[in-house]
Amino acid sequence: MPILEMDEIKIMALDEYKKHDLLYHLSYRLLLFEFSEKGRKTN
Repeated sequence: MPILEMDEIKIMALDEYKKHDLLYHLSYRLLLFEFSEKGRKTN
């Protein structure tokens, strides 16, 4: 396999990883927000 193709695959994989990382971060923040909102309503 040519080196160029390997680099392209690495870049694509890194982009996918970043996307998943961002999605995980956003969903985590959303869960924290929902949890704090529920906490405020009960108090």
